[in-house]
Amino acid sequence: MLTFVEQGRGSAVLFVHGFGLDARMWQPQIEALADKHRTIAVTLPGFGPNPTTSSDGVSAARAILEVLDSLNVERAHVVGHALGGAVAADFALAFPHRVRTLVLVAALLRGRNSGIASWTPAATLAREGNMTAAAKTWLADPLFASAMANPDLAPQLREFASDYGGAHWRDEITTTFESADPPGERLASITAPTLVVVGTEDLPTFRAMADEYATTVPRARKVELSGAGHMASLEASPAFNAALRNFFDA
Repeated sequence: MLTFVEQGRGSAVLFVHGFGLDARMWQPQIEALADKHRTIAVTLPGFGPNPTTSSDGVSAARAILEVLDSLNVERAHVVGHALGGAVAADFALAFPHRVRTLVLVAALLRGRNSGIASWTPAATLAREGNMTAAAKTWLADPLFASAMANPDLAPQLREFASDYGGAHWRDEITTTFESADPPGERLASITAPTLVVVGTEDLPTFRAMADEYATTVPRARKVELSGAGHMASLEASPAFNAALRNFFDA
């Protein structure tokens, strides 16, 4: 089963991190919400300082379902960032009765170009066994420019990157989905109230994906966080946390 951290009591909020990250990225949200919510942050297979391996045939969405079942959580607010956003959308499509609300933060939309230029060179370095250079190359991508310019966040992102072992780049593990096909028009069948969050300084590709989510998911609305980039939940955590509270309480 996936590793996870849990804190607080109340209606459950399930957090799913982005690529190269882990459950620790959600600490500002856990601290802000645990007074009224049962916060659960999972770490997907292959990520974090002590990575787990995936089970054959078990998608990321189904692995999350196993966590919720083990905690006797019937329904949760599901929040996903980047790759975790794609996982969260897949979960909402596969298990709609388990989703109270859906929050997609700088979410990857499968079938669309991510625009991450450093992916191939970082993967090449990882396959060569040079993870130090791979991590440095990854964080040098414009995707992280605004976050890395923040002296409070840059050390944290370096820690996340150094703790990622690169298994996905070496094709040792793959994040799998309930449906192998990109969601496309199936997004229109998501029934949960949905909040799409994107930073004004995120890559144009991710801003375009946010627009597509917001216009295709029937009950979706979009919030832009001014001055924030791809790591909006960390770069603008007070505004992001307030947006979550307002959305959950609506």
